[in-house]
Amino acid sequence: MCRPLNGAIFVEGEGENHAAPLLLKNLWAHLQLQPYVTWQVLWLHNAMKEDHILKQGLERHENRLRNGSIDLLVVMFDADFKKVDKVACPKTHAPQSAKVVRDFNLPIPAAVILPHKEYEHWFVACLPQWGGREVVDDGTGQVIGRFVADTSRAHEQINGRDGKGIIDRHLEHGRYGERTHQPVLTGMLDFDYLCHADRTAVADAVGFGPLKRACEFLAGKVGQRGAVYPTA
Repeated sequence: MCRPLNGAIFVEGEGENHAAPLLLKNLWAHLQLQPYVTWQVLWLHNAMKEDHILKQGLERHENRLRNGSIDLLVVMFDADFKKVDKVACPKTHAPQSAKVVRDFNLPIPAAVILPHKEYEHWFVACLPQWGGREVVDDGTGQVIGRFVADTSRAHEQINGRDGKGIIDRHLEHGRYGERTHQPVLTGMLDFDYLCHADRTAVADAVGFGPLKRACEFLAGKVGQRGAVYPTA
């Protein structure tokens, strides 16, 4: 039996600090990938989308990324920015950031993931499944919200920049909070729905398709030096 792996994550938001490890743990299990991975956030910086900041993060944690204590690396930040007047796109900006990681020639595989346009857009993709559902914190059992009964037209807003606002508009009362709602809604994500062939267009539109493929890439490249997704 293979030993469990240690996975490190770079994130840019407080909400992802708790949500991202849960997301990767649950998706890894859904895809039946092996070996088991224990995920932890290694670095949080809200300007990680800038190549020089990402480089600084890699330099800051280079010893841990090279000393055998970490087996996998995921870099995750929202594609909600502009560079040189160009709106961010995972297809162009993920490879650019992947090159920054690849230049370090780490002894472990890594992946760069850009939710499009925000992490919350993965929730927006599932909204049609969540009509009328309570939002329950599994840790406390507390109901922290409820979605409106009719969420069937949520995908009409999926190309909007403000994913948090889209979730707000589909909650019956209260406001979406990253620290409170993001980990809970991550636990509600419907991977069967997001990974189903009929939903591929929706999943890829919000960058979930690349997330799925990145996990599969990492599982297949365990122990391989310099392997980085996307590959080009």
